[in-house]
Amino acid sequence: AASQAWVREAPASRPTSAAYLVLENTSAADLTVVSASTPAARVVELHEMREEDGKMRMRKVEKLVVPASGRIELKPGGLHVMLFELTGALEAGKTVPFTFTLADGSTLKVDAEVRAGGGMR
Repeated sequence: AASQAWVREAPASRPTSAAYLVLENTSAADLTVVSASTPAARVVELHEMREEDGKMRMRKVEKLVVPASGRIELKPGGLHVMLFELTGALEAGKTVPFTFTLADGSTLKVDAEVRAGGGMR
């Protein structure tokens, strides 16, 4: 299940944004997210922030593993979903649909609220 999904507001002039959410797994086996998509961006990638040589660097990851009976939080400064080549402005108060694809081929659909300033609530 997914909750607390939100996307950082972006004017039409900005080509990128990021999405954050909490993924919970109530099953007895790990769940692996292998991709995400949204009509709001042409390219969607799973990313993480990691400290390397004293600097925070963003890098693409191939998957997100949600442990059995556990959860992971995608948040600023950590794991997140990057949106590249936005198809239009992301305006605060609107919602953006996402589809997350799991390793077993199943999908999870999530609506994320667009938030100004990108703050967690």
